[in-house]
Amino acid sequence: MPRISFIAATPHLRDTLASADKALKESRYEEAIRIYEEALRLVNQIGNRPEDRTEKNAADAGLAESQFRQANFVLGHGDYDKALDLARKAAARGHKD
Repeated sequence: MPRISFIAATPHLRDTLASADKALKESRYEEAIRIYEEALRLVNQIGNRPEDRTEKNAADAGLAESQFRQANFVLGHGDYDKALDLARKAAARGHKD
């Protein structure tokens, strides 16, 4: 994946995180997962710089929380296999529950 200019990408990364946070807050978990994954791709494109650690940590934590909440949602609808998969992904990202 080509590296992109951090000057252009950093504001876009912050906007992407804000969109993901909004989707999570509005219980749109699948969308939040997709957007947090996009934010992590942006971090990698920028070059995973130390100064972007806050954004990377926020994207990791948001992704884990979105996966956990989506796991609970699908569990409530009887999709046990998908719930287990999402819960494992959330745990792998450090989610505590």
